[in-house]
Amino acid sequence: MTHPLNCPVEVRGQLYPSIKAAAADLGINPASVSSYLGRRGHMNGLGLGHHSPNRNRTPRNMRPVTIHGHRFATIKAAADALGVNYQGLHKTIRTGMTPKKSDRLLRLVMQWQARSVQREDSE
Repeated sequence: MTHPLNCPVEVRGQLYPSIKAAAADLGINPASVSSYLGRRGHMNGLGLGHHSPNRNRTPRNMRPVTIHGHRFATIKAAADALGVNYQGLHKTIRTGMTPKKSDRLLRLVMQWQARSVQREDSE
C-alpha cells in the first residue's frame, strides 16, 4: 500500500507523480492539495487562489447597455459618460423610456459623442 502523499494527481491537465510534487511545483502545502481534492473532487482551481476559473467570469451585474445605438460596458459607465444619476438611468432602462426621457438621453449621447470627437481632434 502506498502512502497518500505518493499517489499520482492531475492538476489542470498536468500529471504529477505525487501530491508532494504537485504541491512543490504549485508552491502550496501538500495538505492543501489533499484537502482541496477531498472537498472539490477535482484539481481545476488548485493554487489559483481567488482567481479560480469560476471566479474569472463577468459578474452578473456587469452587463453591457445600449442607449440610442451606443454601447456602454455597464449602466454605471453610461451614467458617468453622460453625466446623469446612476439610479435614475437604471430605473429608466428597467421600466422603459418615455418619449421625453428618450429625447433627453439622445441629446446627452450626441453631446457625449461630440466631446469624444473634440478630444480626439485635439490630440
